[in-house]
Amino acid sequence: MNAQRKEHIGVFSLLLLLGLFFHIKNLNEFPLWTHAWAQSDRYAISLGFLDNGFDLLHPQTFVMNTQFPGEFQAPGKTSITAVDFPIHEYVIAGCMKLMGTREPWVFRVYELLLGVIGMFYLFRLSRLLGNGSISSFFIAAFAATSPVWVYYQAGFLPGIPALSCALIGLFYYFRYRIEAKENAFIVALLFFTLAAAVRTTFVIPFISIVGLEVLRMLQERRIRWKNLLIPAAGFIFLLAYMKYNSYLRNTYGSLFLHHLKPATSWAEMTDILKEARERWLFHYFSPLQYGFLAFVLGIAGVFLLRKKFAFEKSTVQLALFIAVDGLGCCLFLAAMFQQFRAHDYYFIDTFFLPLVLLLLLLLRVLEKEIKRIPQWIQAGSTALLVAGMVVLSLKIQAEKKVTGPWDKTASLVFDYEGLDVKLDSVGVSREAIVLILDDPAPNIPLIRMQRKGLAVVNTSYDNLVKALGWKYDYILIQDNWFMNDIYPNFPAIINMLERKWDLGPVSVFTKRKEIKAQTLYDFFGLSEKTPALDVHCDFETAPDAHWNNATLDSTIVANGKCAGKTDSAQEYGVSYKLSDSDLFSMKESMLSINAHYFHPELFPGCRVVVSVDERGQNVFYKDMPIEYVRTETREWKASHQLISIPRFGSNVDLTVYIWNREHNEVRIDDINITLFQ
Repeated sequence: MNAQRKEHIGVFSLLLLLGLFFHIKNLNEFPLWTHAWAQSDRYAISLGFLDNGFDLLHPQTFVMNTQFPGEFQAPGKTSITAVDFPIHEYVIAGCMKLMGTREPWVFRVYELLLGVIGMFYLFRLSRLLGNGSISSFFIAAFAATSPVWVYYQAGFLPGIPALSCALIGLFYYFRYRIEAKENAFIVALLFFTLAAAVRTTFVIPFISIVGLEVLRMLQERRIRWKNLLIPAAGFIFLLAYMKYNSYLRNTYGSLFLHHLKPATSWAEMTDILKEARERWLFHYFSPLQYGFLAFVLGIAGVFLLRKKFAFEKSTVQLALFIAVDGLGCCLFLAAMFQQFRAHDYYFIDTFFLPLVLLLLLLLRVLEKEIKRIPQWIQAGSTALLVAGMVVLSLKIQAEKKVTGPWDKTASLVFDYEGLDVKLDSVGVSREAIVLILDDPAPNIPLIRMQRKGLAVVNTSYDNLVKALGWKYDYILIQDNWFMNDIYPNFPAIINMLERKWDLGPVSVFTKRKEIKAQTLYDFFGLSEKTPALDVHCDFETAPDAHWNNATLDSTIVANGKCAGKTDSAQEYGVSYKLSDSDLFSMKESMLSINAHYFHPELFPGCRVVVSVDERGQNVFYKDMPIEYVRTETREWKASHQLISIPRFGSNVDLTVYIWNREHNEVRIDDINITLFQ
């Protein structure tokens, strides 16, 4: 085995170990956390190929109402969608077929390996251009520990495969220019075409390479027809698929953005820049990486000013590529400015490549000086820097993976887990069309159920009324979000639906042929259940030890002689606490809170809070407005909250309290807390 092959095996192994270090624990994780919506859409496309007999020309997900056009407000007849050339999803589906599984680990492992290959070719490109082995490994490790790269490397978005293909293409292009290997140019253009086909933004490096070739012909005053015809073939393929994709969009619609979204004003542009900087700056690169890049830029600048570096032809070509590609990225930024506010992965699609190549170029400028440093110092410094970058990247990963009961997208992932089997058990066919009310990430619950359906993303009154008129077989609602997001907007919905099955945190309904008046207890089937907990406080006498902040006042009462009072100076009012309870052990629950409130004016800032702690750690938190207390007259109003609480372990603490966050004077009477399981 020659030295080069040993070096390649060693570097590839290190990059693979680095990727596994970051992702080994979450390789079978369902799309979750940041941009789970977008990632689940790509996962759904692979599953769609399994279901449509590997029909590459008709990609599909599980959602039958499209985002473009319509914003999910019009039902379709199929789940076919327009999408950039989904070849990677197609290959992943093939791998799933061979392995006999639909699990997400196949998708994650595929992207992880392709990402490692991309970083390996970045190393090879650096070596090809004249950098040393340690410097080249550092460049690859620098890119491979970028927080945004790490987060998406074993994910589901097409940016990682596209960038890896672009890096492979760059290696073969410079191999063609340096070693004059004609076949390398064909390989390079194949990979650039593939990168641009799966992620349109990568047409920028494609055009940059073509620009370099045209510039070369102008300098040499010689037309290289092959070097024009091969890119032309690539562009023809891209245009042909773009035309076909337009046909898919016009015929079936799409879940994927296809139009420009520039800033509408200078003020909006500055606002987006400010927000993107605050949210994503240290997600793109860590402070250590920015610092190192600035340091190397400064040192290399001094060398260039002192003319201590003679530009080689390949170095000039790389510098030109970076300049043209960077300019193209700036133009794309202007065209899609609004997307950079909330989409960190657009950085992978644009500026990541030219910035990493800039580091490669700067270290090439300093290579002679670097060679003077003993290798053990180079290796030690590289190890320390990479270790620091790994630590900082891990910190960002932890920040991006924060979730909780407030996270609606995460609740979809957890609440719909195993629902395919539950629906099978109650006789709901896999061919049934389901309507999901309050679904902020449409494909997530449908993937979990392995059924196609329609999603109501925005639960406004108009959208809910419109959706109920669509054609479907069953309606699914997450119990936990119904009282917050659906019932306040459309209270009459409870008279239009009949509850068929309670499947844990999700209930299945059908639409009634005739409207039937019913209470919330009837709607959730609680009227026929015996409560596991039923406590009442009428404030006529001092409450027991479970109650706190229960100040008795006889000035204004709803019933009896006394009511509870929270002064404007108090942020927290009446509270009830049940400690060391086993009520939630392995059981989903529905908590009902009924009370009467009095206030001379509106007080939407006053909330009812339900909190559950397990072993001293908060595992559930939900705060809700006091519904129906909307009056400017001095009278009592009834309020009712229903909260779905997931399963927990034993010995948990339940707390229900009034959060007087705007410091009003709040009076409460006849509070009743009931728990059903």
